[in-house]
Parts: sequence; structure tokens; C-alpha cells
Amino acid sequence: MKIGVAYDFQVFDEIECEPHDVRVDLVITDKAIYAAAKKR
Repeated sequence: MKIGVAYDFQVFDEIECEPHDVRVDLVITDKAIYAAAKKR
């Protein structure tokens, strides 16, 4: 399981992925815990 850490203002619904990006399963912020959406 891969977990990302960020501030809540850094979370977006969608972003463009680059070849070097790594998908995470969860993102933990100062205000919430988000489960990553399944890859389309």
C-alpha cells in the first residue's frame, strides 16, 4: 500500500499523470483521509 501525505489545499479531483508519477492508494491530509480512485 502506498500512502501520500499533503495539505488539504493540495488535493485535486483530477490531474494529468507524467511517466515518473507513482499512484497512491491513500492520501492523508491535515483535514481528511482520501482513498484514491481506481485507475480508468
